[in-house]
Amino acid sequence: MAVVVGAGLAGLAGCASSPAIDGAATEETFAPLRAALVAYDSAGFLAGPPDFPVVGRAFVLSGPGDSVYLGFAASLPPSALRFARDGDFVSARYQVILRVRRDADTLVRVERREVVRLRDFDEASSREPRIVFQRFMGVPAGRLQLDVTVRELTARSEAERTFDVDARRGLSPPLLAYRAEPRTSRREAPSLLVSPRSVAYATQSPPIVWIEDGRGEPGIAVLQIFHEGHQAWKDTVRLSFPATDSGDAADPGVVSAMTALPVHLLPPGEATLRVERPSDGTAAAAPLYIGLGPEWVFPTWEASLAHLAYALDADTLEQWTAAPSAEHAVLWKRFQDRTDPDPETPANEFLARYLDRMSQANDRFDEPGRAGWETDRGEVLVKLGEPDRQRFIPPERRGEVPRIEWEYGESVPESALIVFEDTNDFGVYIMTPRSRAVVRRVVAETAAAEAMGRSVPRSPGG
Repeated sequence: MAVVVGAGLAGLAGCASSPAIDGAATEETFAPLRAALVAYDSAGFLAGPPDFPVVGRAFVLSGPGDSVYLGFAASLPPSALRFARDGDFVSARYQVILRVRRDADTLVRVERREVVRLRDFDEASSREPRIVFQRFMGVPAGRLQLDVTVRELTARSEAERTFDVDARRGLSPPLLAYRAEPRTSRREAPSLLVSPRSVAYATQSPPIVWIEDGRGEPGIAVLQIFHEGHQAWKDTVRLSFPATDSGDAADPGVVSAMTALPVHLLPPGEATLRVERPSDGTAAAAPLYIGLGPEWVFPTWEASLAHLAYALDADTLEQWTAAPSAEHAVLWKRFQDRTDPDPETPANEFLARYLDRMSQANDRFDEPGRAGWETDRGEVLVKLGEPDRQRFIPPERRGEVPRIEWEYGESVPESALIVFEDTNDFGVYIMTPRSRAVVRRVVAETAAAEAMGRSVPRSPGG
């Protein structure tokens, strides 16, 4: 099965602008992506190279008799594929090869060629991991090897990994899922769509946490999330049979439970999601990633904070970076409470807009050695948003340098002019000292206006 998840499950897009003013992207754009792929690879996931950033995982659910359902799920962004016009749509192809082995014996081999159709090339350029592939295979329980190859069929880019799987029946590791339905028996194939990257984003609706126990024993299960060795969240759920359970004595059935992941309470970075049955002490665990947004997933708290440099003042950023890991959950909730303009919605709209601007800055202003958001124009775009007017002023006489002027009027409390100069004629535009002072003033005025309840759009960095 292959699907493309909708904007409700993945949600930021960059935007293009005038090439006469904006620079070309460099490899610094992909620094967050490379960090995420390294983290996934070290955690035992399939992780492709930056030019084909597919990520996948293997997982096991109970099957009938002495068998299990071995699942494999992978996701990749549309930008990893080569799309071509296909009637009213654009389409691309990729291939997935799965081979289940027990030592030298092949138990199952699956080869799928998938076609992805999207509305247009703008949608096809998205870097969000919206394309999801998933397959369940019935195999004997025991120690198995799963060989996986995912290949783009036009450019021939590919990723490979062998998973060593301890395929046991019983309590399964908790899974993050886009959707899930209880099974009436172990003979019934699982009906869920798994999050292949086991990631939840602070800017989107929380995913489902899905728990199954194929032993057919209803009761309590304790869910815990550990961040850097410290408990960041704990909840209790009840595993039960579905209402339509057949009660077949030969098949004790499957008990299951689901709950929403409280992303707003969880600090960004790598974590562990653990489930335990207190009745007998059985437990299972799975890796979990809390990302800022689809393009902004980092393995550590420190790396995540570094990319919030314009959303936190310098003193707070320094204090939070140095804070012990036991305090991270409290600090993150404090950030959510302070910035979220509508706590009744599941996502933090302020953070979503902030990261949208970060993505735009990366798309437009990268310079050698610096990501777009770290440049002067990137900083202003993230803090103040898109200018109301902008213009390029070429030098007219000796001694002058190329300039770019950004004018803000309607979107800020008082009008402002920001000037960037290419002093070395290298295409690197530096904000003038006077303009830097203007940016500080506008950010402060915007924060003050919001504190008084005036309807001025919130700017990061306030």
